[in-house]
Amino acid sequence: MLDSTVSAGDDEITVQRAVDWHVGDMIVIASTGKHHSQRENEQRQISAVSIVLYLDHVYESRCKMF
Repeated sequence: MLDSTVSAGDDEITVQRAVDWHVGDMIVIASTGKHHSQRENEQRQISAVSIVLYLDHVYESRCKMF
């Protein structure tokens, strides 16, 4: 679960807890908007791991934390 909102142009996300993900793993960042925003879901590869996940390239949409 995200610890903060991910905005267009971000190349890292912060999660609430430690994760068992590794560099090279693929994740999907799901949009939190209405039905039509499902087209904004984005797949990214993890390039570094801690409580902050560094993405292989910038996020293009916006995803709110919940």
